[in-house]
Amino acid sequence: MFSREIRLEEAHHFIAHIDKSKSRQDAYKEYQEGRKDLAAWGINNGIDGSVSRIAYLKLIKQLENHKFHDEVIENGKTYRKWGTNKSTHPFASLVTARGVKKN
Repeated sequence: MFSREIRLEEAHHFIAHIDKSKSRQDAYKEYQEGRKDLAAWGINNGIDGSVSRIAYLKLIKQLENHKFHDEVIENGKTYRKWGTNKSTHPFASLVTARGVKKN
């Protein structure tokens, strides 16, 4: 399916981690705070639009210089090794908070 990308060494994969130890209320609170932080980030960076659009643009900005892997040289060849440099999505708690009603 992705043979071309793998051959060109342009294949990437993403793994999502969800913190299941949070209660729905804590996740919703974090989600609300995240929306406020995103709105403030948008204002500070001169970006108008929905919070979803701002989150998308912030994620693009984060990924511009993010390195997900380390380069290892072995026998004169350079290989990519999965790094431990994680990236956090601007809507980290959205999945957990969905469907929670405000009390």
